[in-house]
Amino acid sequence: SYLGDSACTSENPCDECTGGCTNDDDCDSHFVCVRRSGSEPIAGCVTGGDDDVPGKRYCMEPLPGGPVTYIPGKLNVEYDGLLLSEGLTARRIATAGIHVELSSGHVSTRPFHRRPDGAGVFPRPGGGWYYVSNSEVPSGGVGSLEFNSDGDVVGYDWIVNDTDLNCGGGKTWWGTWLTCEETFGGQVYEVSPDNTFGKRLTILGDIDGGYFESVAYDRRDISKPTFYVTEDHHWGALRRLTPRSDVVAETNACDCNYTRLLTEGGGDSKLEYLILDPTPDDFGRGTFRWSTNLTSAKEDAARYYSHSEGVDVQRGKLYLTAKSPKVLLVLDLAAGTYERTSTVSGAFEQEPDQVRYLLGSSEEDDLLYFCEDGLIDSGVHARDREGNFYSVLDGPGHAGETSGLDFDPHFRTMYVAYQEPGIVYAITRDDGYPFGGTRLDIKYHTY
Repeated sequence: SYLGDSACTSENPCDECTGGCTNDDDCDSHFVCVRRSGSEPIAGCVTGGDDDVPGKRYCMEPLPGGPVTYIPGKLNVEYDGLLLSEGLTARRIATAGIHVELSSGHVSTRPFHRRPDGAGVFPRPGGGWYYVSNSEVPSGGVGSLEFNSDGDVVGYDWIVNDTDLNCGGGKTWWGTWLTCEETFGGQVYEVSPDNTFGKRLTILGDIDGGYFESVAYDRRDISKPTFYVTEDHHWGALRRLTPRSDVVAETNACDCNYTRLLTEGGGDSKLEYLILDPTPDDFGRGTFRWSTNLTSAKEDAARYYSHSEGVDVQRGKLYLTAKSPKVLLVLDLAAGTYERTSTVSGAFEQEPDQVRYLLGSSEEDDLLYFCEDGLIDSGVHARDREGNFYSVLDGPGHAGETSGLDFDPHFRTMYVAYQEPGIVYAITRDDGYPFGGTRLDIKYHTY
């Protein structure tokens, strides 16, 4: 925002994205004073609005390696059926039914799996990483792409092949993948990214199972971790598992065997379900509680957030997307309050699907990324702390939903899949900046 000419002084320095300043001494902390030639975006600041005055000096984050060229929302880069934001480059790294090309010049033993869905990136011992990807077909299982430290594909293999309709999932803090079956009586299994073990049945699905979609956890208090599972069904209630306290204490003491949290039930472990208590005449906000009454929770889910899909927990808040009502549900886990907002805006043509929260250097940098579940032109979009939506990419040349969104351990490469053609893309910023470490140039949707 522009406060006026010379509003920022060394005695009263301005924060980031604020003007006007005369020199770097007029900016707080490590920020620098930069003049805009016109109304071009400023790195880290939201462009547009009444307080955005062109041709003035503003305080901003210093650029460590050169100018920022990535502008989400300015879709003008075409590649392989994609329409990318300015400053992005994409490359195809895997296609369903085709053997994966490896950096050695050879190809993988097995062809890449069909209908890639939820995915996660995990560090590889000795450098590099794994991209673990579900296959949403009968007996689909889970595949794993292996990368070296330069981001080259060096291997691919199936690590699970006897599960059904593997949809979304989630990571554990001890470096394993939780894969969800979205089918009648489906379960949640723990999987090793490097195929150290095949799969382990968890207690997250309970006895009856369900149409499970995604998993997240909250470990702000290491003595009371909790796990959350969404269910893609009209009656699919968000469930919370609180593991046995004795198992939590034992695993924390040795910093080992955390899989026990998800495989040993009984004792004081609890499986509970979300109940929303809206304020009068306003579904958009209120309080929430956890109940063991599954019937009531199912009715609640059908009323407020049916067909829930993506889930993530960051900074004490749980973010959940529900595709039938097209809403984002945000639970403040400490305060016991919630907000329910629509995801229908200029950024979205289809239904919100998986989510991935990317933390910046401060809460103002945080970005919530969405995939889309639709028939045509699905993409990847983001929402900032101010509630502004903007597009990262669209897929006018592809049918089906986007899925499998995650970033390499350095946040310099974004991975995303188009499920119906079964293609996985690696996307990088031309300016060399990480997606999360440096705040972005933002052009948001105001309609």
